[in-house]
Amino acid sequence: MSLKETKGTHHNLQQQQQQQQQQQHLQQQQQQQQQQQQQQQQQQQRQKQQHHHHYQQQHQHHHCQQQQHHHYQQQQHHHYQKQQQHHYQQQQQQHHHHHQQQQQQQQQQQQQHHHQHHHQQHHHHQQQQQQQQQQQQQQQQQQTLSLKGPWTFVGCKTEAKTPNPNFPKAPPPQVYRHPGDTMHAAAAAAAAAAAAAAAAAADAAAANAQAAAAAKANAAAAETTDLFLLFLLFFFYFF
Repeated sequence: MSLKETKGTHHNLQQQQQQQQQQQHLQQQQQQQQQQQQQQQQQQQRQKQQHHHHYQQQHQHHHCQQQQHHHYQQQQHHHYQKQQQHHYQQQQQQHHHHHQQQQQQQQQQQQQHHHQHHHQQHHHHQQQQQQQQQQQQQQQQQQTLSLKGPWTFVGCKTEAKTPNPNFPKAPPPQVYRHPGDTMHAAAAAAAAAAAAAAAAAADAAAANAQAAAAAKANAAAAETTDLFLLFLLFFFYFF
């Protein structure tokens, strides 16, 4: 081969090597670009995942806050309902107590009115009894006077006619008794009996207490006497 051919061949080889190097360099650049793109894609995916996770956390936290707020509102509403129910029950109790007081006052007024009416009736019956007794006494006096008279004058002597045996006698006086008087008398007798029983029980308790005190005093005196005798025996025995 000639020198020109050799130079040409060598130049071609150099060009081929340079082209290969350039291609390799381009391939390396492409690989680097691909790696960079992959890294960017991975970073973007990570960012997306982080953003999605953060969004999920925020959503869960917001949902939890909503649930807590709803639960707190339910508790407040339940507490308010309890307060309202308790207040309503208090109002009902107060109204019922006031109604009971009114009923008691009405019953007391009715009892007082009944007692006054009964007292007035009793007083009226007593007045009627007194009037009847006075009328009966007047009738008896008139009948007694009619039995003693009329008088006949014979000279200066006065003689009374004998009474007619067929003349009707005066009826015995009737004493009207009100049923309330019998009840009051029975109640008074029962109260007197109860008071007498209580007094007897008190006297018996006092007598028992005196007897117990006397027994204690006698026992103490006996113990003192025994101790004194023992002391004297001990004294005379040793001295």
